[in-house]
Amino acid sequence: MFQSFVDRVKAFFKRSWSIFLARIEIFTGFIIGVVGAIDWAGFANIDFDAGFTNNQLFWFSIGLVIKGVISEIGRRSGTVTTTNDQLVPVNVAKAADLDIK
Repeated sequence: MFQSFVDRVKAFFKRSWSIFLARIEIFTGFIIGVVGAIDWAGFANIDFDAGFTNNQLFWFSIGLVIKGVISEIGRRSGTVTTTNDQLVPVNVAKAADLDIK
């Protein structure tokens, strides 16, 4: 059961470390945007100042999301997906005569 879960997670990231990192960047940008949009003064009487304005956090989160999308597009360019859901460069796939989806 655990092994099938691990295989599904690996398949979601196309068995690629760089796609994993790109999707983490997108997720982090989204979380920073959400956290930056919340008015924390209503939740507690803590005077917390991170040094960023809401506008700065918004643009920082947008930058992370855009960078993550560009990273994933860049990683996927020039690759094909094999039958076991792994990204392989096109020239390697043709030279090795791999099964391509």
